[in-house]
Amino acid sequence: MSSSRRNSADGGWISTGLPVVGLLGMSTASSVISHSILSSNSVDPTAQTLAWCRYFFCFLFSAIQCSFAPTVRVPDDVKWKMTKIGIFDSTAYGLACYGFAECGVAYQMIIFSAFSPSCSALLTRFWLRKRLSREKIAAVAVVIVGLLTSAIPQFQATEAARSFSVSGVACTFFSALLYSYMGVMYESLGESRPPHREAIRRINMIGTMTVSGYMLFYTFPRREVLLIAPQARSNTPASSTLWAHIAFGVACAIRVQFQSRVFLHHGGLGMSIVNALKGPIMTVISALFLCSDNAPNACINLMSGIGSCIIGVGGWMWSTAGRADQKKQD
Repeated sequence: MSSSRRNSADGGWISTGLPVVGLLGMSTASSVISHSILSSNSVDPTAQTLAWCRYFFCFLFSAIQCSFAPTVRVPDDVKWKMTKIGIFDSTAYGLACYGFAECGVAYQMIIFSAFSPSCSALLTRFWLRKRLSREKIAAVAVVIVGLLTSAIPQFQATEAARSFSVSGVACTFFSALLYSYMGVMYESLGESRPPHREAIRRINMIGTMTVSGYMLFYTFPRREVLLIAPQARSNTPASSTLWAHIAFGVACAIRVQFQSRVFLHHGGLGMSIVNALKGPIMTVISALFLCSDNAPNACINLMSGIGSCIIGVGGWMWSTAGRADQKKQD
């Protein structure tokens, strides 16, 4: 009996815990890589080269998976919903990129992570009609309090010292709202949901087409200003910029694979909580590698340290509530 329970526990960790760790790791890696590319000034952010790599590599990986898997017939109404999700995803990512440029990596992530769980919780309750346990509601509240605590130094700063703008916060909010809406829309499909590989392929195919059209009509005609001149002015070799873009695309593709498994076991709201846990990780990484006199906001201060601890407690409360719910179902 004890052996079977141990195997069950191990299987539960592999199926539910390992994807969470993988999602956090790949999300952090992609954020660090994108920050290093943008901080090197080797490419103009409006060129959207990072967005293209994200969508193309996610599409490529999922297309390869689909080619080795049995063909699945997807109903027309589900195809249309996947198309809408793809359009929303492209829009949300564009808004998130603008928020990133206006607020910086650390605070854009804090603001996004604060909005995302609250939006997901409201949509889960009032659209999917799912009742959340008191423990899960408390966990969401604790995570949001931790995120807001981390952001207090920025809100207390003078307007000149503040590293974010109202427009950046607004775009980040609407990005979080769209991502939450997409997650709940996908979750509402229930049994009619296509395999994750097929959903990832369709969504990222639309994203690749959208960004490719943008680059064809905007980036390519301005390639001298957006690509060639910044690369020439930077101290980064062109080959390093290219490999960094490839590494970013691969990290995003692997992240999406973990993300689909987290969504499968934890739903859209659970995925928002997991994404919120990136805040403390990025706080530590920013302090270790990005903190300097020129970037004081990347350094750990008292409030960001306290906020990170609170977020960690909220994540632990969510995981504990999830295990309790699973035991009740069993």
